[in-house]
Amino acid sequence: MNGPTVATQRWHALDLLHRQVEARIEKELYRELGISSREYRALIALGERTPPRQQLIRVIVEATGLSSSATSRLLTRLHERGMITVQAGSRDRRTLDVQLTTKADGLIREGGPILERITAAAIASLDPSETDSHLLQFLEG
Repeated sequence: MNGPTVATQRWHALDLLHRQVEARIEKELYRELGISSREYRALIALGERTPPRQQLIRVIVEATGLSSSATSRLLTRLHERGMITVQAGSRDRRTLDVQLTTKADGLIREGGPILERITAAAIASLDPSETDSHLLQFLEG
């Protein structure tokens, strides 16, 4: 049996690197803003446009990487925390009108620079001797 290909090795390196950076971002974002990175990405996606219900779940799934059922639960949490309002559609009762609240708008504005700082710090904290040099160079720009 042959060993892993270069593509497989690179994929594993990328996956490990992603998990390391994501864990650091998740921890710090929650500590500073009280929100998970997936919740934040969902708010960003909703802020860019509010799609009709039949597209809403797909848009959030793509932004967060969650399943449809997990996305529904995430939207419920955001609603319960006062980040979004949810109402039956004005033209079609099968759709939902989802709007960001002023609380979410403020969090998005405040969170942008914080996320940039946290991400840069997470990348800077990577050990060059344990990180694929090509991936590290890509992340550092």
